[in-house]
Amino acid sequence: PGIAEHEVIHAYCIQTFGTGGPEWYKEGMAEIASRGATRASGMQCSLEQLNSLRHGKRSSISEILAVGKTRSRLADALQSMLDDPLNAGCQVSLTAWKQHHDEQVSQARAEYLRSWAFCYMLLHNPNYAKRFRAARTRLLSDQKGIFEDCFNPVRNEIAFEYDFFLDHLADGYRVDLCRWDWQTRFRPLEEHDSHRTRVVAARGFQASGVQVVAGQRYICEAAGQWSTGAGCESTDADGRKDDSSRLVGVVMNDFKLGKPFLLGNRSSFVAPMNG
Repeated sequence: PGIAEHEVIHAYCIQTFGTGGPEWYKEGMAEIASRGATRASGMQCSLEQLNSLRHGKRSSISEILAVGKTRSRLADALQSMLDDPLNAGCQVSLTAWKQHHDEQVSQARAEYLRSWAFCYMLLHNPNYAKRFRAARTRLLSDQKGIFEDCFNPVRNEIAFEYDFFLDHLADGYRVDLCRWDWQTRFRPLEEHDSHRTRVVAARGFQASGVQVVAGQRYICEAAGQWSTGAGCESTDADGRKDDSSRLVGVVMNDFKLGKPFLLGNRSSFVAPMNG
């Protein structure tokens, strides 16, 4: 399932642009077309694929951009089987297929899956979608260094959000609702000073605008109600007895997150680190 749609995208790109772009982009976008997951639908994956992305080998951006060698080795192996005089004019025997070919196929499928997840995040996260779409013509020209030219200014942000995406993805996961507020300005609070912010139920972590100092205690007061799902009763920031629907905080420093901590209508916390 999905193979025909995947290959049609390659055919379209070759006929229209003469190339499909670099391997990570070509395979990632073909997978997006064949899977049909949109921004509104959220992630759509099999349980096996979700487990592979969440618990399998984590690839850096550089490793994702370098995919394609496995597919080339596999194509060379298949060509050598076809070129063997023993196979002339007949089907290649299954005995020609070895264990290392199985491993290459599995590795190629894993690379395609990671390329898809990376493209999906860039295409549907509002922090990068405009930049990603603007770069498509240059990506399809398959010039070297295009990703670096277009995305180096936000490379750290992309790396953080891609890892966060893999840590939390599940069927229906919305990267647009879990985007990070990189443009928010933060300021420290002096003693007896206060800061007000609005937290939306239909979003993930949201920037408070407060810069905290490690070891200092902060008081948090919350007003209002929210609902965390269709058909769910509204609650306040204290949430339910099982802590679902409860307000949660986390401190970030240099693209690293501390351990999340529970908040509520009136609570306090000691900042675990500067951030």
